[in-house]
Amino acid sequence: LFGGGQKIMANGDAKRNPSIDIYKFFFSLLIAIFHFYGRSTPREHFPLGGVVVEFFVLASGVFFYSKWEKKKETQISQLYPYQYAKQRFIRFFPYNFAGVLFAIFVKRIYLYTAKGGAISFAKLVKWFSSDIWEILLVKMNGLNKGEHLLNGPAWTISAMFIAEFVIICCLVNWEKLFYTMICPLSILVGYGFWRNLENAANEEWVGFTTFGVVRVFIVMCLAWYCYCLALLIEKANFTKKGIWLLTLCEITAYGMVFLIILHGSTRNFRWLATLILLFAVALSASKRTYLYAASTKLNHTLVSWLGRISFDIYLTHETILQLYVYFYPDKYIMYRQKFTYMFVCIVTAVIFEGVVLLGKACTHRLSVWLKRQILEGD
Repeated sequence: LFGGGQKIMANGDAKRNPSIDIYKFFFSLLIAIFHFYGRSTPREHFPLGGVVVEFFVLASGVFFYSKWEKKKETQISQLYPYQYAKQRFIRFFPYNFAGVLFAIFVKRIYLYTAKGGAISFAKLVKWFSSDIWEILLVKMNGLNKGEHLLNGPAWTISAMFIAEFVIICCLVNWEKLFYTMICPLSILVGYGFWRNLENAANEEWVGFTTFGVVRVFIVMCLAWYCYCLALLIEKANFTKKGIWLLTLCEITAYGMVFLIILHGSTRNFRWLATLILLFAVALSASKRTYLYAASTKLNHTLVSWLGRISFDIYLTHETILQLYVYFYPDKYIMYRQKFTYMFVCIVTAVIFEGVVLLGKACTHRLSVWLKRQILEGD
């Protein structure tokens, strides 16, 4: 989800987009503080903070379609959807697995025992029988049975994994049909379906899958139009005044989204924010505005790192929040810890990224060693 957003491109340019990395970092902090305010004060702050998910899905979707457009120039096998799913699973799994382990330690072990619970082998087996589907990235297909995931934010990863697999199957077998019928109809029917749902919680079962998968699939369809718009902007020949106008539009679009997040309160506002985000992400992905030019002047390593840890902040902030809820039962006292909470989220994300990278390196070395021990030849 976030890894794709790091390399947003329009015509196959695989260089990182520093402006997107900066936006990702900002929005990951925004979703963290949105959830914090929801648990620390009766006053509603950032009532539509959840629309941040749409930004990440749109950003990832642009990369998804640009990669597909480049890939289809080669010979595509009917097995490509499974190859793609394998690549995405390998990309997501280390982070998701580490996030679930972190949640298990904090929620299943520390907080459970601190509140008087007793851990037994039977209890561990029962938990594992449910958590395994979350670790394997498929729990949002309905295996959660209407319940929150252990690591709450990981619902997005599972939903993205499922939605991308469905879309890539459509593209391999019925590309023209997908672009001309399935994609637009999914948006029209999907939002109508959403509008008439009484409860639109992401983990809720809606007859054939969870609502979270439906939500992500709709936004992934919107991402196709976002990608097309980014291509149009990238290929157009703008004057300096035109580029300044694009820059002003990008600033205005993100500003409007932030105002909606702050003051919006209905689904109509959420969908308006999604539509504006479509234009904003397209402008950012086109790399034609002066904001992008300015972002390239910043320290490349630092900006890239901010983009990387945005994923870590997203995955770990809810588990950290559970600790704050436990240690600060008084909401008003907890509310005063907001800046400490943000600092802890960033520090934890940096450590989390280091642990994941170390784990991947160790796993690679172990797999090479085991191959040599078990298999003959190369």
